[in-house]
Parts: sequence; structure tokens; C-alpha cells
Amino acid sequence: MATLQSYIQDFVFKFECIMSPQVRIALKLSGHFLVGLVRIYSWKNFF
Repeated sequence: MATLQSYIQDFVFKFECIMSPQVRIALKLSGHFLVGLVRIYSWKNFF
């Protein structure tokens, strides 16, 4: 259970970093990052 909680906290941290970056990035690039993050998350939940 601790591994799952760690993974969820890491996912939330990455999501927050993408949604409010320290350096401005293009909207298209942030969209690609979010799609990639969701694909990785869904892939890890599948296996």
C-alpha cells in the first residue's frame, strides 16, 4: 500500500508541475506532457 500511495503522490506532484511550471511553456507542450502522464498512469494501473 505504501508503494501505491508514493506513486499517487508522485503523480500529483508531476501534475502540479505541469499545470503551474516555474518557466512558461507553450500550451501545446503542456498538453503533450499531460497526455503522456495519463498514458503512463493508465499503463501502470493496467499491469
